Amino acid sequence: MKKKMILFTVVILAVLAAASCGAKGDDTITLDPMENGGNVILPAVDGPAVGGPAQMPARPGSGVTGDPSTNLPDLVDISGTVKDINDGLVLITCDDGSDFMLRFSDNSKFTEGVSQELNVGNKISCSVKLEPTLAPPSQGEVFEVVENTAVN
Repeated sequence: MKKKMILFTVVILAVLAAASCGAKGDDTITLDPMENGGNVILPAVDGPAVGGPAQMPARPGSGVTGDPSTNLPDLVDISGTVKDINDGLVLITCDDGSDFMLRFSDNSKFTEGVSQELNVGNKISCSVKLEPTLAPPSQGEVFEVVENTAVN
């Protein structure tokens, strides 16, 4: 009895699959231009529009509308004590106790007379271009270092 039920179910599924594959009505969509006299028929989309590239934020610095970096001020003055140095990245502790990551690049300048030697414990003040971050600490690209003094 059990074998007959399984066989009957398989036959019914095969018949349904064959019927769905063989049915061709007026609502068939084709992308072959020769089949439609040179016109491509595309399906109509009902319902709300699905989010796409227009709703996604642009890459920072791209200058495209939606770029989150356009909401940031141009230059901000940051000062604090150097906490850690790692390959062009300098973590400082600001006067209010928060941390800030300084990113040095080829565009970074030092004011005349300011030491370019960075050491843990130095007091540093600089102008930075803030960068969007997903997690603390805040960070920015160093534009100009105006103070870098060793604290004894």
